[in-house]
Amino acid sequence: MELVYSQHRSEIIEFLYAPFIVKVKPDDRQEVWSQKQRLILKEAFLVQKQLESIFEDMSEQLSTYLLGSNFGFLHFLYFELLEEGKDPETIEEACHLLANVSQDKAERAIRFALAAVNQGEYDEKASLITILERTDMKAEDKWKWFQAIRRPIETVREQVELVAAVAPVYRPYYAQFQQQRLIFARHFSYEKIYGEHGLYKSSGVEDLNYDEIQFCVLSPWLTQFSYIYNHHYQTYPVILCASVDIDQMLLTDQLIDEDLLTTTLKIISDETRYKVMVALTKPHAKSKDIAEQLAITGAAVSFHTQKLINAKLLLFNSEDKTIKFDANKKLLRDMIAKLEEDFEL
Repeated sequence: MELVYSQHRSEIIEFLYAPFIVKVKPDDRQEVWSQKQRLILKEAFLVQKQLESIFEDMSEQLSTYLLGSNFGFLHFLYFELLEEGKDPETIEEACHLLANVSQDKAERAIRFALAAVNQGEYDEKASLITILERTDMKAEDKWKWFQAIRRPIETVREQVELVAAVAPVYRPYYAQFQQQRLIFARHFSYEKIYGEHGLYKSSGVEDLNYDEIQFCVLSPWLTQFSYIYNHHYQTYPVILCASVDIDQMLLTDQLIDEDLLTTTLKIISDETRYKVMVALTKPHAKSKDIAEQLAITGAAVSFHTQKLINAKLLLFNSEDKTIKFDANKKLLRDMIAKLEEDFEL
């Protein structure tokens, strides 16, 4: 499987993330990271805090920016452009094209975005309102998406205006890490992380059986390693996004030490999160059902799930379609072995 790096598509995808950066607090992300991992991204954290401070005055406006599952509404609209054969070279050109899409394209992008939130369950016949109601979003987020469904063209233009407002401020910080992104793109090895000789068996990308997939590299403060797959697309059905140094972040803690042990124990010690983890490793597990069983919101299930994935306590299952996640049994066994050794159990 060959990763085909695209510098200009990487830039556009990153700038479409930029308005969301003010919502994510660095401290929230650092909670699941060990000391070694935090050191890797020390410089990136400083940039993150600077950006957060700069965008603070725009926080109310930026709170309206629509993010689905890993990717935002405008990302899906951008993917529609690529499928049409339109391949803008700059974020400015992309914004111009996005602001002039048809209502059909806008609604199709909303449908794909909501399908991603619903773990890929694409329903072509159901109304957008019905699909929205099926999601586990918080009420305030559902309201934002409802407004997008009610007035798609106006929403597109408002979202594009947010990107256009943020882009000039974001660009100097983006440019500062240009060399790091190019080096990372040149040396990144998917096989070191996933595959027969990797740390994990699979992320699911290789199981899609494509010889080539688009590879987009993002700045390190986005701490991203995810892919979007849409079998309805012919041009770029799979796009893999990775932030600079995410490979070091994933590979750094292969051996259990006190730092990793205590960090992981902190994550798993939350009673509700532990119950979510157990439930997610069962066949046919659905966030909505887990939320009802534990008397929590769907958003809370998603929050705990992401924490567990970031801490590498949950791994994607690519062998059994009825089970989405496996517990990281190697990590759990190593933790137990460390406790047995330290306390002579």
